[in-house]
Amino acid sequence: MKLREVSAKNFRTLEDLGVSFEDDYCTLSGRNNAGKTAIVTIIRHFLDNEDRPFFHGENALSFERDHTQWSSTEEMEISVRLELDRHDDAEVFFVVDKFASAPIEGDAARVRIIETFTVGGRSRLICRVNGQELDGQNSSEIAKKLKSADNLVVHNSTVPSRSIYYFSGEMTEVLESHFSQEDRKKISDAERNLSNKVKNAAKQHKEDLSALLGRLGENYEVELTTLDRGGSSRFPLNVKLNDKSVDVNLGGWGSGTQNRTRVLISVLEADRIRKSQSPESRSTPVVIVEEPESFLHPSAQAEFGRVLNNLAEDFGIQILATTHSPYMLNQTKPEANILLERKVSRKKLKETVRMDVSGDDWMLPFADNLGVVSGEFIPWKKNRRISKLENCFGGRRY
Repeated sequence: MKLREVSAKNFRTLEDLGVSFEDDYCTLSGRNNAGKTAIVTIIRHFLDNEDRPFFHGENALSFERDHTQWSSTEEMEISVRLELDRHDDAEVFFVVDKFASAPIEGDAARVRIIETFTVGGRSRLICRVNGQELDGQNSSEIAKKLKSADNLVVHNSTVPSRSIYYFSGEMTEVLESHFSQEDRKKISDAERNLSNKVKNAAKQHKEDLSALLGRLGENYEVELTTLDRGGSSRFPLNVKLNDKSVDVNLGGWGSGTQNRTRVLISVLEADRIRKSQSPESRSTPVVIVEEPESFLHPSAQAEFGRVLNNLAEDFGIQILATTHSPYMLNQTKPEANILLERKVSRKKLKETVRMDVSGDDWMLPFADNLGVVSGEFIPWKKNRRISKLENCFGGRRY
């Protein structure tokens, strides 16, 4: 699945805005409160699984809470446009084909979901498949499938979490419990036995994660061990990284290493969802990474930006990064970088607009918005090849 457009009318600061995502690695930049979170919220509203915490309680959208405050309209509209592949997105494609007004010819389908909210808590859903509008019931069935399938993987670098999802299970930050010495010995023996079995089963997971980490400058070895899963069908795994001299749980490493590893785990999760499903139930998720540069040194940010760009291309998975860092921008395809800004009227912030970042000097609006001296962007000139070890600032090397 590829996300191609998000649009909104009278939704938070998005009074009338549409943004397109035409590449596998796209970035969304702008100052705080520029509208990035609003766009991510729309994507999650249509694609995130309803069983996840995002949908609980206060996260549900409503006109009263989410409409543009300075607008007098009584209607709010949000929408996404998606591209589906008959083979890579077979699970959703089958449902779309079933409820479309006419059989879909070929292997591609364009789906637009539009939801309109009005006062009093009312909403209306419309689905268009290849430009043909469907009736209410058929639209609802497609919308339900988009939410129930594995179509979205989200990693927020800025929000501390007690759990991280790896494809074979949930890795949790565990609090110690106080057991007797005899009980602890029994538990230890049982865990050792189970850990050995899980190690064998998780061998491919370990190799895949090691390969992704191998794209970074540092060399880490990965060790996966099991944790108590409490009767769940999932197997929680503890991640250890070894840099040849020390073997430490992931939580014991620096914040930058932790975040970077967990981002890669999220990308790996999306890739394994795509590859491990049976052909008829296959999904290719979109990956959203919020502020992947968090806790990283500028040179590490530049390296990580290139790694994410390459992974999106190599895996054929769309990655959307929200970022305040120029290092995370897509330098090979500048048109994939979206810059948002708020208009100002009578010294008050108003609606979000998309800035023009086209042309050879595409980087200059980012320099102004992200607080970077424009001359430092000289090495980013279009068609200039940037070496792997070259820092983006002034061409200096580290």
